[in-house]
Amino acid sequence: MGEILDILTTNKVKEERAKKILSELVKRGQLSYLGKGTNFVALLLKQDGNMMVVKIEKDEQCAKNAARKEAYFLSYLNKYGLGPKLYFYDERERFLIEEFLEGDFIIDFLLKEEDPAKIREVVLKSLWKAYKMDEVGVAHGQLHLPKRHIIITSGGPRFLDFDKGVLSKKGKNLTQLVQFLFLNPRSAVRRRVLETFNLSEDDVIPLFNLLKEYKNAKEKSRIFNAILREVTKKLQIDVKNYLENS
Repeated sequence: MGEILDILTTNKVKEERAKKILSELVKRGQLSYLGKGTNFVALLLKQDGNMMVVKIEKDEQCAKNAARKEAYFLSYLNKYGLGPKLYFYDERERFLIEEFLEGDFIIDFLLKEEDPAKIREVVLKSLWKAYKMDEVGVAHGQLHLPKRHIIITSGGPRFLDFDKGVLSKKGKNLTQLVQFLFLNPRSAVRRRVLETFNLSEDDVIPLFNLLKEYKNAKEKSRIFNAILREVTKKLQIDVKNYLENS
C-alpha cells in the first residue's frame, strides 16, 4: 500500500484523500499501478479472480469533475455496450471502479494486424459504434486522435475515457473517426486503412462533403449509410453482416 500511496501523492492526489481511498480499496482486493492520464491515476484491482480498473481523480483544477463525468457517461452508455461497465462510483472521494477491458488499442491493432478482413471488420464496427454514440447524444471529444480511447476486445471495439465527454446531437464522434481513419494526411494508420479498402486519396474526397452533411443532418442514418457505401465502394463486402454482429 505504501508504494501505491507514493504513486498517488506524486501524481497530484492529496495524501489524506489517497489514504481514505486506499483503505476502502484494500478491503476489496489486491491493488497494482496501471497508469496515469491528464485527470486520473489508474490502478488495477483484482477481486475474486476478476480484474477491474480504479480511476482516481487528481486534485488539480484541470481535473475537476472528471470522475463525475466519467461515471455519468459510463452509466448512461452501459445499456448500449459502448464503453466499460461501471461497477462503483464514490462522489465524495472522486474515484470509480469500472470494467477492465483486454485487447489492443485501435492504432496498435491497425498497424500490426496482417489480415485485411480483420482490419476492415474493426474499422466498420468502430464507425458503427461511433454512429451509435452520436445517435444517443454523447460526444466523446477525443476521437480525432484515439490513441488510447478505442480498444479492440474479443467482442469488438469499445470506447474508453469519457472525462471530456459532453451531451451533443451534432454527430461529432463519426466525423472525428472518419477524419482520423480516412482523411488524416501523412498518417500511417490512414495509409493502412486506404490500402485495405482499396481506396486512393482521390477516392475519399467525397467523404468531405458527406461529413458536412452528416454533421448538419437531423436524420443522420441516411448519410451514415452513404458514408459506408463510399468507403466500401471498391470491395465486395457484406457491410450489413458486420454491423449486425457488432
